Formats: sequence, structure tokens, C-alpha cells
Amino acid sequence: MKRLKAIGLAVMLIGAAAPAFAQLPGEPKAPPMYDPTGDARHRFERWSADARVREAQRVLQERGYYRGPLDGLMTPETRRAVWNFQMAQGFRLSGRLEPQTMDALGLTSTGATAKEAPAHPESEGSALPGPFAPPRSIPDRGNSEAP
Repeated sequence: MKRLKAIGLAVMLIGAAAPAFAQLPGEPKAPPMYDPTGDARHRFERWSADARVREAQRVLQERGYYRGPLDGLMTPETRRAVWNFQMAQGFRLSGRLEPQTMDALGLTSTGATAKEAPAHPESEGSALPGPFAPPRSIPDRGNSEAP
């Protein structure tokens, strides 16, 4: 009899615990533990070649700071070359291709050399936030008459 009571109690406990793991109607599903598509997209974006980096590598190679291949990848060797260039120029050391570093290299933020750059960069919109975006002129809508 005691054995039967123990089995019944175990069945009741197992049956009572099952609804705790169930999803209730209208409740959002838990996010997946691993997103293979997002992971592949992140790896592709992080490790894909960039024309801006390739041009910076070319200029750094011409100036004697970089000795690696012109592959457009921000490898540790490329970061070291940018760091050494920033140190020689007296810039803040970051190892990144910031606007100040790109200007000193004679490149624009898109990677084109200064002579290939458009005459008025303000005319082109930028999707980059913060200090990387060129200032945009906002027309004065309060006065519709010409001066």
C-alpha cells in the first residue's frame, strides 16, 4: 500500500510540474538559443574586405608603415600600422581608421583619395551616425520669401 501511495504521489508531482514548462496561449515564444543566420551574417560583415581599409593599407605601405598584403582586412598588422602612423602624427592612439587619421592619409571616409572625392560632400547624404556624418544644411522653412 505504501508503495502504491509513493507511485501516486510521484505521478501527481510529475503531472503538476508539466504545465510549468508549457507555453500559455498568447505568450511570446522564447528567443532561440543560437541564430546560425545572424552568426554567419556577423562573421561575413566583420571579416569581409573593405575598400576603405584597402586604400589605407596602400597609403600606409607607400609611407613605410605597412608591409602586409593589400587585402582590405583590418588585421592586427594593419592596426599596428595605423597605430604607428597615429603615433608619428601625434594623434590619439586608437588603431582605428578615424576621420582624423583618414584625412592625414589623404583619404576620404569612403576610402577615395582626396582628389577623387566629390567637391561638396554635404550634398551627399550619409547613413553614418555621429561625427562621421557630414553636417547637413537644413533649409529655413519659417520664411518662404526670398531676401
